[in-house]
Amino acid sequence: MRLGAHVSISGQIDRAIDRALALGCECLQIFWGSPRQWRPVAYPADALARFAAKRRAAGLDPLVIHAAYLVNPAADDRALWRRSVASLVASARGAERLGGLGIVTHL
Repeated sequence: MRLGAHVSISGQIDRAIDRALALGCECLQIFWGSPRQWRPVAYPADALARFAAKRRAAGLDPLVIHAAYLVNPAADDRALWRRSVASLVASARGAERLGGLGIVTHL
C-alpha cells in the first residue's frame, strides 16, 4: 500500500511535487486545471518536463488526476454533457502527458 494526498498545483504545476514530499507522500493526486472552471489549461512543455523530472526523482507513483467538479457525464442537457466529456478527455490527456495512472471524478 502507498499513501499519498491530493496536493495543490497553485503557482506552478511542479510545486505539487514539493508539496507531496513535504507531506511525506509516496503517491499523489492533482487537478489538471481549475476544478471549478470549464476553461481548458495548456501547460508549457518546460513546466510539464519539470513536473515529470521532479516526480521521477522523488519516486512518487502513482499519479492520479482529479477531474473538474463541474463534470456531469450523465447530464440530460446536451451542452453540459458535451462540456463534461471534453473536460474528462482533457483530464485523461493530462494524465497521459504526465504519466498518470488515470482520472477520478464524482458521479
